[in-house]
Amino acid sequence: MLHVASPMDAASQARQALAAVRLARAAELAREGRLEAAASVVREVGAADGGPEALDLLARIRAQQGRLDDAEASWTELRRTAPDHAPAAAGLRRIAALRTKHGGGHVLAVLAILIAAFLIFPARITDTGERAGRAVGGGPEPGLALAPAPALPALDVAGSVVSTEAGARVIRFPEGLFSRGSELRPGARETLVELGRQLAPIAATHALTVTGLADDRTLRPGAAWRDNVALGLARAAVALDALREHAPFPPEAVTLRAATEVPPGLDPSARRARRSVELRLAPRGAP
Repeated sequence: MLHVASPMDAASQARQALAAVRLARAAELAREGRLEAAASVVREVGAADGGPEALDLLARIRAQQGRLDDAEASWTELRRTAPDHAPAAAGLRRIAALRTKHGGGHVLAVLAILIAAFLIFPARITDTGERAGRAVGGGPEPGLALAPAPALPALDVAGSVVSTEAGARVIRFPEGLFSRGSELRPGARETLVELGRQLAPIAATHALTVTGLADDRTLRPGAAWRDNVALGLARAAVALDALREHAPFPPEAVTLRAATEVPPGLDPSARRARRSVELRLAPRGAP
């Protein structure tokens, strides 16, 4: 027997198809860093047409923005209608774990960047130099060759020192970038934003590793960070946020890590230099 869809069925299918297209566009906007525009598209689609995917994407966007309460609310609403939704459960667990370990609004806002790298985009985060999350779709398709990457531009940013090591460009900041914890010292964000502007032409072709540094002093009891590794990761996330204002490195080309080896007996100048990050740039696909 031939089934003919009713006008209501056809209209519903059309709405769902349109919603899927618009959610795909929202995800693309989020990957470009246009988070509020992405959230606006998701809200326009709504849960009625977008289903669980809309609520999940909105939660991920809010986590990337540091709005963890809003992310938690969206995932909680999603689990009321889809109790077995694994990504929502994972997101709620990560938020709960971060609150338990670190507490504090400022700390959570910074750590939301780290959450997002796992839950939203396929960025990589490490705390020992080993991968903790694997990039998805970061390499070329089998049989396809990447075009040669353009040469790195000459960099001229006050307060930075650039060197070439093992075929990669390494950027250091001898005077440090952070006053304490994950708070940038005056002028440091402007330094990173300007560096990002100069790196923008090669953001699509080069991989970026941001290594957060800390000095040789043990954190005080009750400090916002569990240890210097956690502090280093937070510093890497803060620096990346400033760099990406003008340099839209795709998430799959970014690695955040923390240095785990600190030279002992640092003098005040060396300690100041360790309140910083190191950047490593190499063509995509290079070892």
